[in-house]
Amino acid sequence: MYALASSAGLMIIGNITSIAAQQANITQAAFLVVILSVFNSGGRIAAGILSDKIGGVKTLMLAFIMQAVNMAMFAGYDGEFTLMVGAAMAGVGYGTLLAVFPSITAEYYGLKNYGANYGVLYTAWGISGFIGPVVAAVAVDMTGTYSVAYMICAVMLGVAIVLSAVTKPVTESTLAKPALA
Repeated sequence: MYALASSAGLMIIGNITSIAAQQANITQAAFLVVILSVFNSGGRIAAGILSDKIGGVKTLMLAFIMQAVNMAMFAGYDGEFTLMVGAAMAGVGYGTLLAVFPSITAEYYGLKNYGANYGVLYTAWGISGFIGPVVAAVAVDMTGTYSVAYMICAVMLGVAIVLSAVTKPVTESTLAKPALA
């Protein structure tokens, strides 16, 4: 889930100025990087508070849904205001992941092996750092626009939504069951 969801955020983070130039003919788009960064930071704080109130999984589900909708609509962001809104939503969604996934990792797998599980979490983040930019690069090379990349990211977020709906914490009884042959 982390790799799928953070791919979209990293794709936007790495390409927001190019996206602005291509979709809205905005050549001075550094302000979008600032908006993305501010909402990324604020999203972490807000997600932490929300996670304490409604739970981590529900918070992630909301972030996945928001990101999926944002990705599905991003190709239509062809003005300064809409790109600002899209960048803000991408920042909040990405920031949510970084705030909530570590606590869910501890909650689901315990603190006993937290270091190893946290390493897996960071590996997923590293993989997303490859997926998002490559999806964008291939889409732009093949079609000349980011539209296909947005749709691929929306689908990946859809998969993350499904996975978050069916993923359950590891329990002692789950660990005691023999593995299927």
